Amino acid sequence: MTRLLFLSAVLWIIWGCSNESIEVESPTGDQAEELFDPADIEYDSIVDVRDSQVYKITKIDGKWWMAENLNYAADSSFCYNDEPDSCAIYGRLYPWTVAMDIDSMYNEYNATFDEQIKPTHQGLCPKGWHIPTEKEWTEMLDYADSHNGDEGIGASMRTSYGWTPDTISEWIGQKYFHRPAAYTNRFGFSCLPSGYRKEYDGTYYYIGAHAYYWSSTEYAEYRNESIYAKYINNNGLMNVNGMYILNDGNKYSALSVRCKKN
Repeated sequence: MTRLLFLSAVLWIIWGCSNESIEVESPTGDQAEELFDPADIEYDSIVDVRDSQVYKITKIDGKWWMAENLNYAADSSFCYNDEPDSCAIYGRLYPWTVAMDIDSMYNEYNATFDEQIKPTHQGLCPKGWHIPTEKEWTEMLDYADSHNGDEGIGASMRTSYGWTPDTISEWIGQKYFHRPAAYTNRFGFSCLPSGYRKEYDGTYYYIGAHAYYWSSTEYAEYRNESIYAKYINNNGLMNVNGMYILNDGNKYSALSVRCKKN
């Protein structure tokens, strides 16, 4: 419990002043649907013609998603702790404007206002693929959370290797439960604990414990100014509700990228 509270406090400090989040609710009663069998996962692969890298892809709710983190070596992208071997495992980490392949001025200003963000925005993704919107992430996670029984969305999306927490303490039904961390990878998404690079000072955090993915959706309280974009966190210290969307990702921070097929 102490460890979970400590990590939550650290994340609050790192990611800024907003703590608004959009949580994927666990299904109950009539919301729960048929349990998806991992034996039915449909995999394929694509080749990025820019550098000949091959990416595994998986079909979730009839839509194709990358089952690996993007590893295209764009300028101002990073390997965790600046170690090239890390990129081979976890892919690269990208500031938001780098991932979106737009001018860095939009780290401070609302790119949507100037129509720089397309409804299906390719960014650094291979041709025919795009950076998922907040809506697309939400739809995918809702589907997964309604077809995974009661194992928890965090467990359903994580690959079975690379995560360091062995046990977790979760607040469920007004009570804390001490239980094993689960990594079922039920839908083949293969979420890896790639951590992130903090804005401004370049410090790296949370490899082995958290995965962070950009969406193409900005969080703008004002029409023409926003240093935040919405991002997705898979929290290795949570099974239930362990993958969720947050509003306050500082665009200067470097996160992982997963692409979705157009």
